[in-house]
This record gives sequence, C-alpha cells and structure tokens, in this order.
Amino acid sequence: MAVILMVLASAGVAAAMASAPGPNSGSSNDSTFKMIFVDDDFDDDPLNHSWDSIQEGVDDASDGDTVVVYAGVYVENVVVDKSLSLVGAEEGTTGHNSD
Repeated sequence: MAVILMVLASAGVAAAMASAPGPNSGSSNDSTFKMIFVDDDFDDDPLNHSWDSIQEGVDDASDGDTVVVYAGVYVENVVVDKSLSLVGAEEGTTGHNSD
C-alpha cells in the first residue's frame, strides 16, 4: 500500500509522521537508522543523504529512517512506500535568510 503525500509549502513545514507498510516492512538488515535531510536550496549529495526534493529523501530512506524537511517550496507528489518518520524542521519560519 502506498501513501501519496501532496506537499505545497511556502512557509514552515509542519511536523508530520508518515508510515505505510511496504513490501519489506520489518525486514531491514541494518539495525541503525539514518537521518536524511531535504532542503530546496541543497544540491543533491547522496553520500551525506542530502536532497533538494522530498521524494529523493524518501527514496533514499529505508524502514525506520527519518527524513528531515527544511522550510522551503516543494511542489511535488510524494509516494511513501515504507515506514519512516517525515519531520519538518524550522517550524514556524518563513524561509532562509538570503544574506
């Protein structure tokens, strides 16, 4: 079962939890969970698990991982097909300073 998450954020991204059982739920071979970071100002950096779209962050995640989404504008349909935490960072902010 897939969960489709539609995100249109121009201000702070509210904290959310996304959990959907995927075909491999509970069968992760890695006992440590990773943090994945998403910011629309990032350049994609797979080695550091940093992405500029929420879908890329979700695709990088495994069951049990956390995807942290910074405030920004994300116009995308996100398919979550695994159990993970989707957390908004910088809640209540209106964006990055452009100094």
